Formats: sequence, structure tokens, C-alpha cells
Amino acid sequence: MERLTKRSKYGVELVEKYGFTEIENTARVIYRLAAYEDTGLTPEEIMTLIAPDDPLTLEELRDLGAEWVWIKFLEPVYRMESGYYQKAPQFSDADTFYIGYSKPSLVVGNLPYSGYGYIWLAYRRKPEEA
Repeated sequence: MERLTKRSKYGVELVEKYGFTEIENTARVIYRLAAYEDTGLTPEEIMTLIAPDDPLTLEELRDLGAEWVWIKFLEPVYRMESGYYQKAPQFSDADTFYIGYSKPSLVVGNLPYSGYGYIWLAYRRKPEEA
């Protein structure tokens, strides 16, 4: 899901989409809020519908686009710490999960799939115990 807001030291701010006016950006947020309200669910009820914090499978990892995932390191790797990393699909291949940024196109590390499950794990969101 594309975020329309961001949390900052000032509270919550609108994420501006370039090429849109302030009114158009505000309208995007209003339409998203209306779609959410149409569900009739609270945020807590929605969270119960979301998949559990199970680690992603290798197949799910390989199928990801430039998505952010929570990487939990079970062993020290490249002085990296557990946290959110973006997959760099333009570099990733069948053997390696490259992490970096899609814009600008930049790789900051790579994690061999052969180490998945005993050196590192990936989750859609930060697990409760992480």
C-alpha cells in the first residue's frame, strides 16, 4: 500500500506526490479514508485480518518487488542490524536477496538465500518479539 501520510516530529503529515496540487494530494487522502471507513472495521479489526508475523517463504521473498521487509539477523552479518530494508529487485537473482533502494538505484548489502532461516529471516512487518 502506498502511504499517504508520514509520521514526523510534528505529528502526522501528508506525503506530497510530485506533480499534484495540494488540493489533489488532500483529495487522495480523503478518498483513501472513505474507502477505509466503508469497510466498517476499526484498525484493530483490520490487524486481525492481516497475515500473522510468520517469516516469509523463499518463494515469497523471490516474488517481492521493491518492497520493504523487516530483516531479522540471527547471526551477525556485515555489521547490519535487524530492521526494515527495501529489496533491490533490479539486482536480485535466484541466489541472492539484494537490499538497497530502488530510487536512487543503490545496493547496500546482499544476503544469500542459502543463509535464510539460520542466518537471517524476513517478515512483512516487524514481528512482536523482534
